[in-house]
Amino acid sequence: EKFTHDHLNTIGKLDGENYEVTIDNKYQYGQKNKTGENRFIVYHDKERKPYQHRFIEGCLANQAAAFAEHVVKYFGQASAGSALVDLARTAFGDYLHDY
Repeated sequence: EKFTHDHLNTIGKLDGENYEVTIDNKYQYGQKNKTGENRFIVYHDKERKPYQHRFIEGCLANQAAAFAEHVVKYFGQASAGSALVDLARTAFGDYLHDY
């Protein structure tokens, strides 16, 4: 399915290159710990119950793949892939939370 901005225009307002949205009960959030560290918001079909780490794994892979490979190999592991997934599940292993 081709992505369009039509839906974004129904939930937010275009402000330059970004969309401004009002956070309400349509959104959920994930975070690193109970103090709210590294909190992020998610707008999705709330009938699905994804774990927080599902949203973090892609971010970790995109942002730290090369660095992670060096670190993991330094510590004698063959690949960073499973190490990153395990780290994400440990840090973000809960379901998303409702506002």
